[in-house]
Amino acid sequence: MVETSKDNPGTFILNNAPAGEEASVLVTGLGRSGTTMVSRVLSALGLFMGERVSRGTNEDKDFRNIIKSGSLGKFKKLCRERDERHQRWGFKYPAARHNLGALVGAMRAPRVIVTSRDPLATAIRAAGATDAEVLPTFDQALRRTIRLLASVQELECPVLLLSYEKALTRPRDCTSALASFCGIDADEETIAAAAAMIRNGDRVYLS
Repeated sequence: MVETSKDNPGTFILNNAPAGEEASVLVTGLGRSGTTMVSRVLSALGLFMGERVSRGTNEDKDFRNIIKSGSLGKFKKLCRERDERHQRWGFKYPAARHNLGALVGAMRAPRVIVTSRDPLATAIRAAGATDAEVLPTFDQALRRTIRLLASVQELECPVLLLSYEKALTRPRDCTSALASFCGIDADEETIAAAAAMIRNGDRVYLS
């Protein structure tokens, strides 16, 4: 039986285990579900999230391009390069969810963060960005959420599930949970600065 608390911070950990001295963190989820927000919080906490990072989405361009190419060999090579330079590092890419098991299997001491957002809100945001119809996009978001959950349940590494809506109402709790999950020893000043990254309708992202 999974232990739960009456308090609802909006985070839940599968395969819980403390982060060691080494960790590689993959942030994923449906598009427009809060992955950019999480990536920015992790960067503010001091976790290396890439050298060539896109301004709007905070995605590591090197990992994004390699994952798009479908080359697991190149992905492994880049992971080893990051391992040599950083004890802990991460990257964010929503489409990583499509090949989650293989990617995680190539990472050293992997830890996965999966964002979740109200599917209707996700659909409305996606429809607005692509000029699509809301209801078909809503249906698509629900189906993709189910597929993502199935992929997550197959993982053996620690996985932090994070609610976008709860993060907005409890930014410090969310930030503290992210720091703890990634093994980051952050003081209160750093936590507060990182928590300030949690906001809806970020202008940089929307642009």
